[in-house]
Amino acid sequence: MVSVFVGLQSLAALAVTDAIGATLGLTLSTTMFTCGIIAIVSRKIREPSVCRGIGIALSIVGIIAYFVKVEMFSDLKIWSFMVVLVGAFFAHCSFAIKSNNTKMK
Repeated sequence: MVSVFVGLQSLAALAVTDAIGATLGLTLSTTMFTCGIIAIVSRKIREPSVCRGIGIALSIVGIIAYFVKVEMFSDLKIWSFMVVLVGAFFAHCSFAIKSNNTKMK
């Protein structure tokens, strides 16, 4: 749901001619939506590489969106910081799943 909100804000940024902010916002929104679907579909898989991949993808896109200077879409820094935190959470979960899998063997 948050990804839809970020996408709508990006389209509003496009309406006020902030093309860079709109492009990064739509990229961030699409990444959030895609990683969310992958996380839901693979929730029963006990493979840490899925969580690690989601965490890395979210963190990279969030860091890029955070450090690019945009004209009007100043909320992009807030959303990108939150996405980096979620990406770090997914990366941490991958290590927890890996240690839990080794304990079960």
